[in-house]
Amino acid sequence: MPAIARLVRSTRADFVWPGHDSDILAFARDRHSLGAATFLPPIEDIQICRNKMLSYLRWKECGVRVPETVMINDRAELTRAFDQFGGEVWLRAVTGAGGTGALGTDSLRKAEAWLEVHDGWGRFTAAQRIKGGQRLSWESVWAHGELIAVQGRRQLVQGFEYLTMSRITGVPGVNQWGTPPEADETGMAAVRAISPSPHGNYGVDMVCDATGAPYVTEINIGRFNNDGLIHWPDEKLNAADLAVRLGLGEKPPFEPPLMHPKKRDNVIIYGMPQMPVEVSWDEVRE
Repeated sequence: MPAIARLVRSTRADFVWPGHDSDILAFARDRHSLGAATFLPPIEDIQICRNKMLSYLRWKECGVRVPETVMINDRAELTRAFDQFGGEVWLRAVTGAGGTGALGTDSLRKAEAWLEVHDGWGRFTAAQRIKGGQRLSWESVWAHGELIAVQGRRQLVQGFEYLTMSRITGVPGVNQWGTPPEADETGMAAVRAISPSPHGNYGVDMVCDATGAPYVTEINIGRFNNDGLIHWPDEKLNAADLAVRLGLGEKPPFEPPLMHPKKRDNVIIYGMPQMPVEVSWDEVRE
């Protein structure tokens, strides 16, 4: 972080924003020595949300609807998880984004091999598989405990899903603005369970069962989602402008909470960000 602090001084920056999950924790730890304002959640919130087992336990304790989840330290625990969850489990790494280590399977042999390959014993969870419904993203912005803005999205197609066994990549494909009304209550409960005074970005991911009931799977904390509001400013909500205003201690340019300003019938189709370029081998080596 000393390099960031030097950059802040040299550019006379008033506000700094981490651009990636791996940076959020470091920025939050050193926020008071950066020399510029930030808009980041409390460090305790970040640590809980980055650990899928810790966040699950917090939500379970607070009565938030979540898929039943256990740590997998050895083969005996994996076998018990298959029995507990009806012969089918959802495996994923305790930390990481973009579906790190995710695999849904009804094969104990395949699950064992997956954990071996990923050195996952003691580092992976097994969860109840929730099937039959949509995946939702409930992106929320808070300031000192007050809900400022919310925008929900329904995931219609996961980007590049054919490249992974879990079909989860964290890359947007085709989304539609809007979430079912039940997602608002679930999202707010999930955030409130993590923090009594939320501050910053809390992007709640959910998966619905066949009846449409949403289950919380994780919170992407401290940033706007890859497919979220930051890319779609309009006259009602400019997410980048809002984050800077709140980080500098200003009021939002609207009366909060602003709930789902994007039109529900609009669909967002994503693609690669730019065309490829051709360069010489000498340029690559340089």
